[in-house]
Amino acid sequence: MSVGRLNRDGGGFCYLSDHRRLKVEGSGVVDIQSFMVNDPDIHRNVMTAFRKLWDDMKEPGIISSEFTAASFIDLTIFLAKCVKFKRDRKMKTLSSNGLSLRNLLRNAVVKFLAASLDVVVMQAQLAGDLEEREIPSRGKKRSSSSRQLAASDNADDGEGPKLRKGRISVEIGTIWNMVDHAKQIGVSLPVYLQTQEKQKHGGCHGQAAQLWIRKIHNMYVSRATLGFRDCEHLNLIADASRFSGRDTLIGAAWSPESGVAAYVNNQFLRSGKLIGPGDFLLDGTIEVLAAQRKVERQAAYCLLQALSNQIKHLTGGSKTICSYDYAGTDLELALLNLTPGHLRVVTNDGNGAIRDIFVQDKDKNTIRKIDLSMAHTANILTLGMDQGTSGTALAGFICGTSTHLIHFTWDPYHRCSRDMRLATSMKTIAASDTRTRIKLNLHQAHLASTYLFSVNYKPYGNAGWHQSKLELVEHFMSMEDED
Repeated sequence: MSVGRLNRDGGGFCYLSDHRRLKVEGSGVVDIQSFMVNDPDIHRNVMTAFRKLWDDMKEPGIISSEFTAASFIDLTIFLAKCVKFKRDRKMKTLSSNGLSLRNLLRNAVVKFLAASLDVVVMQAQLAGDLEEREIPSRGKKRSSSSRQLAASDNADDGEGPKLRKGRISVEIGTIWNMVDHAKQIGVSLPVYLQTQEKQKHGGCHGQAAQLWIRKIHNMYVSRATLGFRDCEHLNLIADASRFSGRDTLIGAAWSPESGVAAYVNNQFLRSGKLIGPGDFLLDGTIEVLAAQRKVERQAAYCLLQALSNQIKHLTGGSKTICSYDYAGTDLELALLNLTPGHLRVVTNDGNGAIRDIFVQDKDKNTIRKIDLSMAHTANILTLGMDQGTSGTALAGFICGTSTHLIHFTWDPYHRCSRDMRLATSMKTIAASDTRTRIKLNLHQAHLASTYLFSVNYKPYGNAGWHQSKLELVEHFMSMEDED
């Protein structure tokens, strides 16, 4: 009842509240004027302003129906564009009462449309013909002559007239089957379609896969956005690797609130140190430094932009890196590094939870209590990365100079590998160390293992020694038994 009610004739009631409703006729007509006149909570001046604004938007053709018999489509367009329409034409804005009524009507219409869409989707599911429908396409409809296929197997053998190859419609179920089959045999979809090109009936070209891949990717992004749009705590794991010679940032996100995990969009990073015109979207201060050739941490800056763009696409544009910055709020005093003249006091409730935070200014002899009311709904970002130069520089900048609620955690395996390499390095081995022999043995084993595993790609990257390695392993295994 809080959304509305649909009638059998297609109309219904769109509820603004429990006792206020907007009637929608079966023909899609809404009498807004009668609704405003009969509603005691709406002032007469608000109705006059809405009617004048409706006429102003009707003049350039944005809406077409009358205010007394408005179509539901025109009402939706009016509520969505009226504020921007007045702002673009530098007109006087709506009053607070008018703006409140517009927001109330907009939210009610959105909920009513969502309920109507649920009914349409349910009816389509009950019909049971979803798999038989054609895949949606932006391409123009072609005539039946362009869809003509070869009618006999002799057309490709030179016997009889050769028909011009046309375009065919592929059922959506067939596309999903090809995608699943390509995953099962471990090939990409374009490669899989190349094997279907020369089929005489219903062959597919490899380039058709690019459109399907984009649509599948958009479907995945849309579904992933639903689980991360309103999340307050976001966990993001990101690492850069090289694919086809390009430095690519790959990541996965998880929301502890909704329990949803998803892959984020891959981001290409600039690995060079030269910045040309239009290469980056730089801040004002960074742009000046770039012009003076004083940019020292370009890789960390590119990484920060890539992470912000991944968060933007993941949350549907509702959040970026700036969404975790609390400069100008009371939380700023709890996040900034203290100067020598300040003292921060944190009290807890006995169970380890923070209760109050006080900041004392020793020079002015004042004490300020920090308001923690917004801490329960604050946006928090947890970033997991390897402990490389770009990641640590980014963490040092954010944690040391900014007021972002961003927590960094490092991959322990990268640190462990580097510690082991340092422990077996010849530079760290002292001549009088009693563990010299152990370190030398570990170092020799490390070198031998590295050489053995690199044989697959040698010499000169042609994997010519791979067969010799297999023969050596087979010979070694033949000399051993289970006992």
